[in-house]
Amino acid sequence: MSVGLVKMWDWCSLKTISRFVEKYLMLRFKFYFTLGLFILFTKVAMAYTYGTYFGGGTPSSIKDEYARRLFESTANETIKLFAEKKDWVSQFNYGGDDSFAENIRKQYKQKQPESLIGKLNKQTLKRRIDTMKDLIRNKGIKSGEQILLILDTHGNPSANGQSHTIETVDGPIDLKDLQELALLAKQHKVHLGIIDQSCFSQTTLNLANEYTCVISGSTEDTPSMAGATRDMIRALSNSENLEEAFLKARANTNINATYALPQISTPEGKEIFEYLKFTDHLHVPVGAEAYFKFDAMA
Repeated sequence: MSVGLVKMWDWCSLKTISRFVEKYLMLRFKFYFTLGLFILFTKVAMAYTYGTYFGGGTPSSIKDEYARRLFESTANETIKLFAEKKDWVSQFNYGGDDSFAENIRKQYKQKQPESLIGKLNKQTLKRRIDTMKDLIRNKGIKSGEQILLILDTHGNPSANGQSHTIETVDGPIDLKDLQELALLAKQHKVHLGIIDQSCFSQTTLNLANEYTCVISGSTEDTPSMAGATRDMIRALSNSENLEEAFLKARANTNINATYALPQISTPEGKEIFEYLKFTDHLHVPVGAEAYFKFDAMA
């Protein structure tokens, strides 16, 4: 489906949003959505969507096969997603030098022979982010166009409450560089979506503004889970915007299999999370069933 900008904002009318949330949330809130939420996963007029995936950053020092292959299921879902979105400009950065990661990159290359492919090391991550910033500054990525950034690797708790580090194959890197990317996107009216599915990723929500919508895979003190991440990637393929994908993925999450608590940066997302206070993250918390299953929230 290809829609213009006017059509995109029409979809976000209060009446349409009310029906949408009533269907999925069965809650009544005052709706004051920001522009950053409505990143469509379709080509918008003559604009483009730029999709970038960073995954599988298990440090090369870890030799355990299970640990090295932990992100394969979500990487495979991303390969399918990017192959489906033929009008996207995408790039794929995964793993290191081991045979498992090499096989994943080969699979992506077969599906997307023209796309940029790389490993997930500190240099590659920084270079890709810097390139995005330069493209926005120089109008290589234009006003009204869209960037979707997916982070699917290990994460570490924040040391400063503002940002946290994620793991690459050659060590951790702080996501503070994304602060400038989000600011540039706002200044140039580029729609930026960030999905940080790493553990302890709540601080990434701090990047949100009216042109940047953020999804985190966990709170600041809980890990994320591969199953929830896989559900999120799958949901992107048939969703109109980031919130719809978030709601679908959250509804599909098996509460008995995960204690990850994903979040979204919209005012409603924050309000829901605050409403359902969690006090024990190591067990199924009070209200968790309601948080993951909408029909329990009526």
